[in-house]
Order: sequence, then C-alpha cells, then structure tokens
Amino acid sequence: LEEISALRGERVNFQIAICCADCAGIRFVPEVPEGFNGKFTFREVQNIPSLLPCTPDDTWIISAEPGLYPDALVPLTGELDVAANCWHAAWVSVDIPEDAAAGTFRLKIKLQIY
Repeated sequence: LEEISALRGERVNFQIAICCADCAGIRFVPEVPEGFNGKFTFREVQNIPSLLPCTPDDTWIISAEPGLYPDALVPLTGELDVAANCWHAAWVSVDIPEDAAAGTFRLKIKLQIY
C-alpha cells in the first residue's frame, strides 16, 4: 500500500492478502513511528456459507451461486494460522485518535512467517 490519508478521529481500513507455499502461520508486527498514538486492530477474513449470496437485481456480486464467501471478520491477536498454497486475508484497522499529532507518519507492518 503506497499511501493512505486520514483525519483525527477517523478509522482507516485495508486488507493484507497472503498465499504462502511453506508456512503454518503469519505474525503481524506493526512498526509504530515515534509520536504516532493510533491503535491497530487485526481481523481474519473468514469465508462463510451462503445459500443466497445476492438478490436478483444486484450487479456488484462475486457470484450468484451458493458457496463460501469472504465475509466474517474474526479478531486476531496478531497471528494468523494459514494453510499452505491457500489464500488468506487479514483486515487491518488503524484508529486515529482525536488528539493525534498533525503530520505524516510512515506506518509499517512486518509479516513474520513461521
């Protein structure tokens, strides 16, 4: 992700998609620059079964067929168990406090694969 902007009191969300050939899990380690007092929250994007994934007039769909669809956001403690050669996603939220210092901050999230 190149650049994201937010104002005080806002929440910024983005996803990290991962496909790993030879690992059992991934640990997310935020690197917070000095002076940044925002809060990171990590959630796993899990697939849920759906018998009716859309209404007949819905044009913004993945598929109209029953199946498994990414929908549930399950809280993570910073680690995600993964199956080899399967796609997984983490939903990341960054809450910018009302009293955040003005400026540009470079936020990084290291992925430690194990």
